[in-house]
Amino acid sequence: MEKKEPSEVKNKLSVQIIEDETYWTDEVKKLAKVIRNLEDIPLGQVNLHSTMARLDDYRMRFINIYDKRNIKFRKLKADKIKEVWDSPYKYNAKEKEDIIYGDLADEYALLDLLTAHIEFLARKYQALLQITYAVKNRIELEKYHRTGLTTDDD
Repeated sequence: MEKKEPSEVKNKLSVQIIEDETYWTDEVKKLAKVIRNLEDIPLGQVNLHSTMARLDDYRMRFINIYDKRNIKFRKLKADKIKEVWDSPYKYNAKEKEDIIYGDLADEYALLDLLTAHIEFLARKYQALLQITYAVKNRIELEKYHRTGLTTDDD
């Protein structure tokens, strides 16, 4: 199996992340539109919960990828620190930091990219949760308008 450079992985991942962010943004927008119509709420609730489950699974996949890359980054960083400390040339603190992070810049950028995408997915999940609360409130409001009573299921 061919070993890929971190910059190559980062470029492919960047393209995938852009597509994913567009997809999940569109999914949330579609669900928000479906929920607005009272007659479509039952179907919207089903789609909402299945979308939330898919998004959560997808986010967990990226968290697992991040964890594996982070372990690799920490090992590479530990090796680089050892290499810098064992060097016959004595570096000052700033030079050591520059050498370590300079050599690991691609790995560090990849971790930043993954972190940003995981946070994006978490925000989309939060938006879906807010839609579920909006649906619950809309249903309660409709019950109140029809009967004048509310139910406390909480």
